[in-house]
Amino acid sequence: MEKVNATLKDEGVGVLTKIDVRETIEQKFGEDFRPYVILSASNTPLSHRALSNLPEVGIILPCNVSVEKRDADVFISSANPETMIMLGEHEEDAALREVAAEARARLDCVAQSMKP
Repeated sequence: MEKVNATLKDEGVGVLTKIDVRETIEQKFGEDFRPYVILSASNTPLSHRALSNLPEVGIILPCNVSVEKRDADVFISSANPETMIMLGEHEEDAALREVAAEARARLDCVAQSMKP
């Protein structure tokens, strides 16, 4: 988790919230669950550009990044911002596509940095 947080920070992406899924499942259901955390990540300048261009884009902000441990392996996943804007049917908006492409590039850098 420390490495993920540091790598996100290096790309100018801050963590707004952290959801510990393992802890939540244990508290709600009394069941054991693998380590699984969801981070709500955001680059404030990119979010500002997107929201200034199209306020409705807020429904897909911030970007979630999941970190989970399965056996001895750790998996890090995130939604593709370029795909997410298509879900809102705003892919024709050039400014929004530009923001999504920059966000994806930052997340791709994070993913590359996390590889052993």
